Amino acid sequence: MITLDADIEVKKEGKTVAKYKGVTSAQVVTFAKSALLANGIVFYPVMKRDGVQVTGNKTAVYIDGHFVSVDDDTDRIVTGAWGAGTDFNDKDYSKAFTNAVKNCLAKMLGMSTLEDDSAEATPHEPEHKPRAVKNAEALTDVAIKSWADAFKVALDGCRSLKQLKQVRADNAPMMNNAGVPQITKDYFLDKIAALEGVLE
Repeated sequence: MITLDADIEVKKEGKTVAKYKGVTSAQVVTFAKSALLANGIVFYPVMKRDGVQVTGNKTAVYIDGHFVSVDDDTDRIVTGAWGAGTDFNDKDYSKAFTNAVKNCLAKMLGMSTLEDDSAEATPHEPEHKPRAVKNAEALTDVAIKSWADAFKVALDGCRSLKQLKQVRADNAPMMNNAGVPQITKDYFLDKIAALEGVLE
């Protein structure tokens, strides 16, 4: 069992409003990415279209985490995880997705996050936003995941640097889109760099 530990402070308007023992998503992703790449494995998350639950300002999402060998993309393990997040400023979906990624990586690599039972800094309000609005926002992110799947297929089909350059150019707008999670962008940047090293 790998244990990551941190003293986390929750701040609001520059003031500390809560402290607890835990681990940040950045810690988990950074550690996991380094360990996986060192062993020839890339990770990418895919959100399930029917895996979105919205209750007021709280959103929960379910993802499938794909752990794929860089030598053979048919050699893979897929494991799922839930993540939840609450927020007053429309960031609850992003928080939920980030937590789902953290939970998936921690689950797969046997990492203890030492999370306690402290309440979230943002309280859950069951009727904060109409369900239809939240579901529409969630579906937008599903579209991003669909793009990511298509981009991966296109990259896997590249047989030359010329093809790779064209695929990269075609997908540049989405790679520069602020709505695309950074972990997804990092996955593609790593994959592109690996392809540049073997294609001619």
